[in-house]
Order: sequence, then C-alpha cells, then structure tokens
Amino acid sequence: MKAYNDKKLKAKTSNFKCGDVVLLKWRQSRKSESLFDPYPFKVVKINGSMITVERNGCVLVRNSSFMKLYIQDECEIGSRIVKDILFGEDKNIKPEPEIIDDDKTIKLEEEEDEEDGNLEGQDSEGEQLEDDE
Repeated sequence: MKAYNDKKLKAKTSNFKCGDVVLLKWRQSRKSESLFDPYPFKVVKINGSMITVERNGCVLVRNSSFMKLYIQDECEIGSRIVKDILFGEDKNIKPEPEIIDDDKTIKLEEEEDEEDGNLEGQDSEGEQLEDDE
C-alpha cells in the first residue's frame, strides 16, 4: 500500500544534509519579484521532510519543497554595481583575469619583431644568426 502511494504521489527523499546552504521560498507579491529569499539559510536539523534552517539567530522550520540548494558562484559580482558600470562611475571594479595562450603570445612577439624589421634568428642588419646548440 505504501509503495503504491509513494509511486502514485511521486514521493522522493530530500537531498539536503545538515550544514548545507539553501534558499527559502517566500511569498511572491509581484510578478517581477524573486520566488526565493536572496539571502541563504543554513540547514541545522532534518526530520523527515521538515527541515530546520537558521540565519542570524532566526530559526525556521519548513517543508523541503520550499527550499532549494544554494550554489555559490566562484566569481561573485558583489563588488560591481549595475548603475556604476552603466555610467562608468565605479572605480573599484575588479579587473577580469586575462587568459594567455602560449601560441598567441609567441605570435604577438613575432609580429612586434616584424614591425621593428627584425625577424627571429636575424640580427639588426638582417644576417642570419648561428645557433650554439
């Protein structure tokens, strides 16, 4: 009987563990608002499908269907403010990491040498240099 009802109701166990960071679903008053509270909670206790979460001393008990796992992005955009980026007022924007490909770096060096009139393996008069290998 239980197996039949679980299959019929598509019951499944929750994937949350104590110590996980989750987002809590809250009431949505407008279409443009988010379904989840933007500040994460920490899972303190799990009792069946009821999960106890805590944030800043505030403890809540909710069903697991009202939560989703919070995945924290490695490169947070917390220091960037959209208004400042749009109008160029923000001086504290972190620079984007540069990806350097060795092949491109070598090609750039060759192009600079060609602009100077020197090719790799030639001296300033254009004579071929001997390799000491």
